[in-house]
Amino acid sequence: MVGWKKALALLVAAFGIAAVGVYAQEILPDVVPDAVLFWTYVVGMTAIPGVVTYLRTRPDFGDRGVALATAVSVVAGGAAAVCTFVFGLFAFLVVAALHLVLRRFLRAVPALAVSAVVLAAGLGYATLVTTEFLNRM
Repeated sequence: MVGWKKALALLVAAFGIAAVGVYAQEILPDVVPDAVLFWTYVVGMTAIPGVVTYLRTRPDFGDRGVALATAVSVVAGGAAAVCTFVFGLFAFLVVAALHLVLRRFLRAVPALAVSAVVLAAGLGYATLVTTEFLNRM
């Protein structure tokens, strides 16, 4: 089991990586290439859902289940980071809160299944919103 100090350190590191990717463009516009900033942002925005999913599913599932749930979350978070900027992260955080509520009323597998469906719908909606924003620019 991961202690709360280690969990907090992992989350702070993930948010820090994402912040570097987002804000370094303004701080270091000529020093760091855009590709490095982009991939730093994607890694950070992928790490946040991965760490949260790992920490949340660890008590309920074995090693295989945790690895599968984390892998799906990382892939979905990475795809959302590329396609939707921060809207995918917002959708993930809403689904994480929903999962905490559902876990009080349902067993682990049904709660995770409902959360996965809501996450897929949320990421699809985030993609549509981002597309609409870009079309109106």
